[in-house]
Amino acid sequence: MKLNQKHTNLVITIVTCSLLILTSLSAGEVAKNASPERMEEWRDWKFGMFIHWGPFAQAGAPNGRISSMRKDLEQGLNYYKTFNPVKYDPNQWAELASDAGMRYAVLVAKHHDGFCNWDSKVSERTITNPDCPWSKSKNPDIVGEYVKAFRKADVKVGLYSSHLNYSDPGGMGAMIDAKPGAKRKSVNRWVEDYKEKAPELWKNYVQQEYDQLSELMGNYGPIDIVWFDIHWPKNGSEDAAPIYQMIREKQPNIIFDNRGTLDYVDYKVQEQWVPNVPPKTEFWEFNCPTASSGGGGFWYKGENAVYRTGEELLYILVDVVGKGGNFLLNVSPKPDGSIADQEVAALMDIGKWMDNNSEAIYGTTASPWGDPPAWGRISTKGNRLYLMVWDWKEGSELALDIPAKQVKRVSLLANNKKVKYSNTKDGIKINLSTSAPDKYVSVIAVDYSGDLKVKQKWSKPVKHEKSDVWHFDKNTGKQEKGFPPKP
Repeated sequence: MKLNQKHTNLVITIVTCSLLILTSLSAGEVAKNASPERMEEWRDWKFGMFIHWGPFAQAGAPNGRISSMRKDLEQGLNYYKTFNPVKYDPNQWAELASDAGMRYAVLVAKHHDGFCNWDSKVSERTITNPDCPWSKSKNPDIVGEYVKAFRKADVKVGLYSSHLNYSDPGGMGAMIDAKPGAKRKSVNRWVEDYKEKAPELWKNYVQQEYDQLSELMGNYGPIDIVWFDIHWPKNGSEDAAPIYQMIREKQPNIIFDNRGTLDYVDYKVQEQWVPNVPPKTEFWEFNCPTASSGGGGFWYKGENAVYRTGEELLYILVDVVGKGGNFLLNVSPKPDGSIADQEVAALMDIGKWMDNNSEAIYGTTASPWGDPPAWGRISTKGNRLYLMVWDWKEGSELALDIPAKQVKRVSLLANNKKVKYSNTKDGIKINLSTSAPDKYVSVIAVDYSGDLKVKQKWSKPVKHEKSDVWHFDKNTGKQEKGFPPKP
């Protein structure tokens, strides 16, 4: 085939770019970060399932915090000896996630208690320890069964790993100066000069974390995310680099969060609070537990726990997506492996909404206008805007600052029916002449031509006052302290 000059230039450009990429890394060196293309894939997943589960679920701690086991550390570290989750069915979990519209999941492989939910060869406190009743089941490897089930359901697979370990003398650095009743900051944080205080313990501990993560990255096929928790002590940060390099070598497509991952970080975590404006980083993720009672912890909170409804969680999802983020929603299975009916019901509510409206979620980016309107949130994809309206008042109008000549069509996303609109000097007004097509959030699609020349403006970031118990108030468009008012 004869190439013209245009084709020749294209080939030269591609070859040149490839050489630049290859020569940017020295021999044996791996890229520190996931590729831009990989991160766009991650952003497109949008909605995921966080799963905090293991022997500590038996505590039923009302605040849901694993740090509460410090009150009786011996009991907390021995929960695995009575852990027998006879109702653990990862296929049901995966089906629930898929039905809810979740495209990725993150399971706790090892939390602060140091217990390994897999058959680790470098630790005694594992799911296959003979002292653990579940070790005698047909397929005791919780991580292995989870990975298989979620892959089968076409849900991306992630694993959580804490940099702390209450069961290891070398992993208790955060607790050296902490006493019962101490402020939480001193409980789950390293003493910054710990490496100098206990050099041998530190060395052995880092090696064990390396070996455990090597097992997780080498024994279960492709893993999409490693979700790290807790930062390293400042003086020990450089010792973590070989761990991240090893993981990238074993899993070239892996994605890291920003907790203790040095300059290997791929995205930022916003825990328990949706910011009023997106973080400055390009990729970010919000997470919160479905159970809202008693405290902000993520573990099973007992039979008296209060759960967020599907309606409230949908408002949160829409709020996060309208600001360009991903939403990792936590479920906390019971000790027997089953998921609470309230959590199942909430996820199914979201799934029903996603059946008709997921186009407004997946693959979208933040509102081109910035600050959200009072009536809901806006996302965008290509030449289509998605107006996600939770305050739908029949007979009212929604004003949209878009040149009328660019608007091609306005319709309901759920049924493709046209929606009437009128031109104004500032844009268009959309007529809400009918009742809301959805009882929670109705979506209007606005198709337009050309480039949308609007200026994205965000307010200044507002610091929030932390609260363990909060709810999302659609009337204010914000998270508010306390439980939602009763209907």
